[in-house]
Amino acid sequence: MMTTGVTPAAGVDHPVAHALVDALGLLRPAGDPAVVKLWQLGDDQCLTTMLTVLDVEAAVAAIKLQLLGVMEERQVTQHATNLGTASWLNGTTASSLQAAYRDTGLARGLHRRFPAIVTAMAAGAVSAEQAAAIVGVLKKLPEDLSVEQVKAAEAMMIGFAAGHGPKGLRDLARHLLNVIAPEIAEQAEAAALEAQDREARKNQYLRLRDDGDGSVAIAGKLPAADGEALRAVVDAIATSSKTGDGSWSEPGLSYEARRAQALMTLVHAYHAGGHGPRHGGDRPRVTVLVNYEDLLRGVAGATLLGSNTRISQRSPSARLRRRHPPRRHEERLTDPRPRPHHPTLRRRPPAGHRAARPRMRVPRLPPRPARLRRPPHPTLDRHGAHQPRQRRPALPHAPPARRTRPAC
Repeated sequence: MMTTGVTPAAGVDHPVAHALVDALGLLRPAGDPAVVKLWQLGDDQCLTTMLTVLDVEAAVAAIKLQLLGVMEERQVTQHATNLGTASWLNGTTASSLQAAYRDTGLARGLHRRFPAIVTAMAAGAVSAEQAAAIVGVLKKLPEDLSVEQVKAAEAMMIGFAAGHGPKGLRDLARHLLNVIAPEIAEQAEAAALEAQDREARKNQYLRLRDDGDGSVAIAGKLPAADGEALRAVVDAIATSSKTGDGSWSEPGLSYEARRAQALMTLVHAYHAGGHGPRHGGDRPRVTVLVNYEDLLRGVAGATLLGSNTRISQRSPSARLRRRHPPRRHEERLTDPRPRPHHPTLRRRPPAGHRAARPRMRVPRLPPRPARLRRPPHPTLDRHGAHQPRQRRPALPHAPPARRTRPAC
C-alpha cells in the first residue's frame, strides 16, 4: 500500500534521507495539476523539462537499487516481517510482483560488483533499463577475465549507453570480447554459439492447431541454421511464380499466402517421391470402403497393381460362394428339388465339416446319495413305532365377570 502525504524517512539522520525529504517537499506541490499549469510550457521547454525528469528518475532509481542491494545482503525484510524483499515490495508498494523481482535481481547484480554503473545512473547518464542490459552483458563474460578487463568492459558499455538503447547494448555484447580480450574472443564465441545452438534445439517446437474455420494455424520455433535453410527454400518456391515482366501469375495472393503454398509444395513433393515415414513397417495408406455389389459390377475394369493383370468378374464371387455356402432358406429358394425330412435320408455333411467330426463323450458322474428325510407322519417316533396323536388340552376359560352397579 503506498503512503501519501506522509514522509517516512523524516526521522532518519542520513544525507540520503534528508535529500529525499527535501525533494519530496518540493516535488509534491509541483506535481499537483491544479497548481502547476504545465500546458503553459512551450515545445522546447517541454523537451528540456522531460530530460530533467529522466535524470531525476535515474538518480532516484540509483538510490533505490543501492538500498535494495543492502536490504538483500542483510535480509532486512526477512528478519522484520518474515517476507522476502520482492514480496515486501509487492505488499507495501504499488509495484507488481514481477516488477519487484526484476528490481531485486538488478540490485543484487549491481551491489558491490559494478559501482560505476550506479554512479552513471546517479549522474543521469544511464537509465534503469540500460543498467539492466549492461549487467546482463557483463554477467555473460568468461570467468577467466581479470578484474581490469571487467572494469574496462564496464566503462565501455557505459560509454555505449549514450548512443544506444537497451536492445542496442545487448547487440554490442558479441563485439565486446574482441576489444577487451581478443586472445580468447574466438574460443569464447565458438563455445557461446555451440551452447546457443544446443539450447535452441532443445527448445524447438511446432504446433498445429485447428482454428474451427477450416484452417490449421501453424506456430513454431527452429534453430537459426534450420530456419535459414527453410526460409531459403520456401522463398525460392514462392518467388518462382513470377513472370518475365515481374508480375505474379496469381496477383490476388499476398506474399505470406505464397509462402504457405510453397510449404505445401514441399510436402506434396515429399510424398510424391515415396519418402513418407513408415509406421510399423508399412507406409501410411487410405482405406476406401466399397459396397460388395458395386465392387462386383466395377471390378471388370480393374487391374492388379504392378503386373496390370485384368481381374475377372467371376473369380471373386465364385471364390466367395465356395468359401461361404448358402444358408438353408437360400437353398429353399434356389433349389427346386424336395428336401428329405427323414433323418436317415438327410445328406451327410462333408468330411471337413465340424458336424462330421466324432464327438468326445464325457463320462457321467454317479448320482448323489439321497438325503435322509424326516418321518412322513408326525405320529411315528424315531424307531418307526406308531404313537397315538395327543391332542392339546384346552385351556380353562373363566366365566365372564358380571358387572354390578355400585350401591347408592
